[in-house]
Amino acid sequence: MIASVRPDSATTAEIVAALIRQRGGAETGGDRTSFRCLMCGGEAVYSGREARWRCQAGCGANGDWHELTAYLGVADAILRPTAATGIVYPSTISAAELVGKTFPDPRWAIPGTVPEGAALLAGAPKKGKSWMLLGWSVAIAAGGVALGILPVAAGDVLYLALEDTERRLQERLRLVLGGESAPDRLHFRTAWPSLGDGAVGMLDAWLTAHPAARLVGIDVLARLRGPIAPGANLYQSDYGTMAALKTVADAHGVALVGVHHTRKADADDPLDLVSGTTGLAGAADTILILKRDKGRADATLYVRGRDVPEADHALAFDPVTCTWSLLGDAAEFRLTEERSEIVALLRESPEPLAPKQIAEALGRKDGAVRVMLGRMAAAGEVETVGRGKYRLPPVTSVTPVTMEISVTAVTSPLAPSIVTAAPYGCNGRGPDSTPKQAPSLQALPKLHPPVTCLDCGGPLPAGRSYRCTDCEPGTAS
Repeated sequence: MIASVRPDSATTAEIVAALIRQRGGAETGGDRTSFRCLMCGGEAVYSGREARWRCQAGCGANGDWHELTAYLGVADAILRPTAATGIVYPSTISAAELVGKTFPDPRWAIPGTVPEGAALLAGAPKKGKSWMLLGWSVAIAAGGVALGILPVAAGDVLYLALEDTERRLQERLRLVLGGESAPDRLHFRTAWPSLGDGAVGMLDAWLTAHPAARLVGIDVLARLRGPIAPGANLYQSDYGTMAALKTVADAHGVALVGVHHTRKADADDPLDLVSGTTGLAGAADTILILKRDKGRADATLYVRGRDVPEADHALAFDPVTCTWSLLGDAAEFRLTEERSEIVALLRESPEPLAPKQIAEALGRKDGAVRVMLGRMAAAGEVETVGRGKYRLPPVTSVTPVTMEISVTAVTSPLAPSIVTAAPYGCNGRGPDSTPKQAPSLQALPKLHPPVTCLDCGGPLPAGRSYRCTDCEPGTAS
């Protein structure tokens, strides 16, 4: 459960009730305030005197006031009254206490890429985000390998496929599994309440029932957050969405990954590609940006976060298994790819090309191409010709090598004319290094045609080579 403390003063109870009313709740008399149940969306009532809430619609959900923190948008706001005055103030920790604390190492869903906490996996539509999240889910649930090379720790996984049907999920799952058995620790849901209708409470309940969980996937985030109220502050709405999910992720030490879209326009900072306000990226612990050009199987996955080093990975997509594989650093991959494109262009060109011509042909910036050509020239991959033009270095001709090979006749009743060559490296010489004389063709045994019919065994008449006239009438062969 999400950890917090019980408010022991009337002041704190009033603050909680006021926050509920600010978010659409209503005062029902006395110390009671009604709101929408975190589990079923029906009517629930919070009692300030008891510091508890309970569903009145029949689902039976109930809990302490701290379960309302994400609903209220004040994630884990711990308020404690002083013993003397009863005045509420935020609890603090001293620097000495903080330095002396011992914390467990962060748990990784995908080593080096997806740590525990709230994460965004953003990219343009239909670029493979869902396939990537499904592949991660299968790998973790089975305790296998993610992205082709990264071993992952096994754990329970909850995958909220909010845009899919069970039929489509089955088809996708079979492709990713590739004939392997389906892992029992992977759990699916195609429907889930929105954040305003009890999503956080249900996530908290599921994770409490599955303490070994390592990943929660939400595909897509927009389906979970629900509609934005008219006139609402967009930044606060975006930030509150990720803050609510972060509360659950932090409380259970799991990675909660929400699939989201990017803008159409490009940006210098990859985080500015995330659709919506900066509140989404600001509240998330980790941001992953998947970029893939149309018609290409390779892509890049940009990673930045609080607990993960900034990185840009090169990936490859297998259209047969619908899985992603990690190729390495994106910058190195691009460098190799650009070099290959330049070499291919120069190979096809009948004459040397200037940097500007190469840049225009490849659709790249002139300055970047000039830098690349300088590096390739230093490495001997291209050479300059005339006034700043480039071509491939000429291919060095190869002088043919003449080898002496001895031929040895093999005596065989079936094929007396078969010969074998001396092994490579011996150069046709014997143990005494003396060149051996190959036999002449006249010295090889000759095949003689048969003198009797192959069918009846009778004598062959003149002009017949294999069968007599009775067995095969016709002209002599």
